[in-house]
Amino acid sequence: MIITVLIMTSFFYFQTTKLGNNEIVAFKKSMMEGKKAELKNYVDLTYSAIEDIYTNSSANDQEAKDKAAKIIMSLHYGTDGYVFATDYDSNITAHRVKPELIGKNFANFKDKNGVYLFNDLVKQAKKRWRLRHLCLAESVQG
Repeated sequence: MIITVLIMTSFFYFQTTKLGNNEIVAFKKSMMEGKKAELKNYVDLTYSAIEDIYTNSSANDQEAKDKAAKIIMSLHYGTDGYVFATDYDSNITAHRVKPELIGKNFANFKDKNGVYLFNDLVKQAKKRWRLRHLCLAESVQG
C-alpha cells in the first residue's frame, strides 16, 4: 500500500511538473509574440509619423532627413521605449536616449553571439522596403 501511494505520488508530481513546464513554455511564447506585435506597432507608428517626409522627398534631401530624425527622436513608447534610426551604412541618424551616438557607424558592432546586428537590421530594412514597394507597384498595376 505504501509503495502504491509512493508510485502514485511520484506519478502525479512528475505530471504536474511536466504540465507546469509546458505552461511556462506556452506563456513565454505568448509573451514573446505579444512583444513582437507591440514592437511592430511601434515601428508602424514611427513610419506613419515620417511617411509624408519619406514619400515626398529625395534620398539626398538632408533637410528632410533632419526633419525625420527630429520626429523620430521625439517619439517614445511607455516609460522607457524609444526608436532609433540608421542609414543604409549603419550610421546612427536618430537616437533619443543617447544622442551622442548620432553620426557614429555601427557596421562592425557585434552582439554577444557574434552577429553584426546593425548590418542585419539594414538588410531587413532593405528587404522590407523592396517588398513594400513591390506590393505598391502591383496594386497600382492591378
